[in-house]
Amino acid sequence: MSGELEKDQLKFGFIKLTDMAPLAIAKEKFFFEDEGLQVELEAQANWKVLLDRVITGELDGAHMLAGQPLGATIGYGTKADVITAFSMDLNGNAITVSNASSTR
Repeated sequence: MSGELEKDQLKFGFIKLTDMAPLAIAKEKFFFEDEGLQVELEAQANWKVLLDRVITGELDGAHMLAGQPLGATIGYGTKADVITAFSMDLNGNAITVSNASSTR
């Protein structure tokens, strides 16, 4: 394996929910750039638009409902081969912070 990136400019879709925070944090902390990637994050109108744009290649990837790639693969609604590189869970997520004030 050559170690070269297949593609270094990527567009990821997301829905404006707290569980997209890992993408936003990675962008703000330059984690993508540290790996040689130029990533654009683009809010999508709804889950259907997001999935359709991944399938057509308008988006290189997306934060999406765990059931969407499963459903598309088996032909529920839209039939498409969708690869899931990472799935957090099937029941929901939360990013939780303390109400205590910081002393910093």
